[in-house]
Amino acid sequence: MPIHIVDDEALITEFLSKALRQHSNQISCFQSGIDYLSHLHSDDYVEPRLIITDVRMPGIDGFELIKRIRASQSNVKIIVMSGYHNLPESPQETTCHTFEKPLNVKNLLAIVSQTLSCDRCPLVCEKQCNSASAIQG
Repeated sequence: MPIHIVDDEALITEFLSKALRQHSNQISCFQSGIDYLSHLHSDDYVEPRLIITDVRMPGIDGFELIKRIRASQSNVKIIVMSGYHNLPESPQETTCHTFEKPLNVKNLLAIVSQTLSCDRCPLVCEKQCNSASAIQG
């Protein structure tokens, strides 16, 4: 199954795509929440194993994107990343993990591996499968 990456920074999506090849050879990148929602409602959409999304993006931010994804896919695993500290509490209720930019490959791969292997996602993975509330990348 594919992994989907949503971030308005092309360098980030390229970096993540290369780093995550060991987990999936089907990685799709989207430059905005609007692009992702267009794909979500298309005929060729395949539900991913994992969605990694940035928080701050033009148009639809990551939190609104998660809300809209959850309306149709309640069980998909979602990781939120942000370059800003102190994410609001609400996304943690609908995501598996959060981590901060700048990205660290070792921590990123650990978070992704843990999320993909967690059978309690999306609602309790970070709380019960990981002792930290957020892992810094």
